[in-house]
Amino acid sequence: MKLSNNLPGNLRFLFGFLRGFTIFGAVVVFIVVVLIPWLAPHNTAWKHMDVLAVVRLDFEPGVYRVQATKAAVGDVALTEIRGSLAVNRASADAELAVLSCWLFFLRTTVELAFYYVCLDLLWRLCRNVERGEIFSESNTRYVRNLGFAILVYQAVACAAGFWYARLIDGFLQHRIVAEGVKLRLHWGMGVFPLDVSLIVTGLLLLALGEVFRQGLALKKENELTV
Repeated sequence: MKLSNNLPGNLRFLFGFLRGFTIFGAVVVFIVVVLIPWLAPHNTAWKHMDVLAVVRLDFEPGVYRVQATKAAVGDVALTEIRGSLAVNRASADAELAVLSCWLFFLRTTVELAFYYVCLDLLWRLCRNVERGEIFSESNTRYVRNLGFAILVYQAVACAAGFWYARLIDGFLQHRIVAEGVKLRLHWGMGVFPLDVSLIVTGLLLLALGEVFRQGLALKKENELTV
């Protein structure tokens, strides 16, 4: 039977539009990663600063002094001083440009792939609901795959973030010279921080997929009974 509410159809249109927009985003990523690094050295006026990582600043003793008016020396200190390490994408240092492009490519590729998969599954689910299909094998599979997609995204994102963090940490240790301060990568601000709420959402969708499966089994049992 057809649903009187047109909400599933509107959502299907929205998810389809956003799914197409992710493809457009993939084209933009290709242009930024491939074409801009090639054009940048030919345009000396073009300059774009990209934030590579969040770093912690450890000052050497004697570089700074912080003291309360009525406290003893050492009672007040600066701790957990953080800053953003930014580099010029058009720098003459090829490694700097490569790191900047890698960060952009890594983040956007993982996120766009995740968005496309989720939007495609939601589009297919809304299409079936619009047709009047609620408890069906395809809907059960779509809901379950959506939960798996979220969990896989978190696993891949954390692995990619850990790999990139090690890459940046080695770069800070061997290629960046800072006077009066030591730069350390702030591990708590990774490229892909762990999102516990997203993991819980993925688990809930897996549970919902099981509900759909049980509902489908009851539907088939009722049909056989009749």
